[in-house]
Amino acid sequence: MILTIDFQDGNGDLGMTQDEFSGTKVTSPSLKGINNYEVKVFRAKNGTFSEVQFSPSLSGFIPFYFKPDGKSGPIEGTVDYSIAFLHAFTPKKDTLKFEVRIRDRALNYSNSVQSSQIVLNSD
Repeated sequence: MILTIDFQDGNGDLGMTQDEFSGTKVTSPSLKGINNYEVKVFRAKNGTFSEVQFSPSLSGFIPFYFKPDGKSGPIEGTVDYSIAFLHAFTPKKDTLKFEVRIRDRALNYSNSVQSSQIVLNSD
């Protein structure tokens, strides 16, 4: 499954490099180990959605810096995030929703967006 998130950012300060995330080349110490793509998962049970924890977490980081020149300015685009669900371990007609938010390099959060209902293993 692929979640596609459309975004607009006025400062253009989204994303980070692998080196920044792992701390080997940190331009901002506050970025080390920070997920900047946060995903919550909700599963339907008897028609009611409740949050479920995935291990490992589906949250992660955008592995590149959208404006490597460091100049401030607006950007927009999409981020695709691939999630694999193993058919054999996914309950029949498992219904999920996803909530996503992005954090910029200044550690400000975007608004949260929520997917529509997604039915897995429907055959």
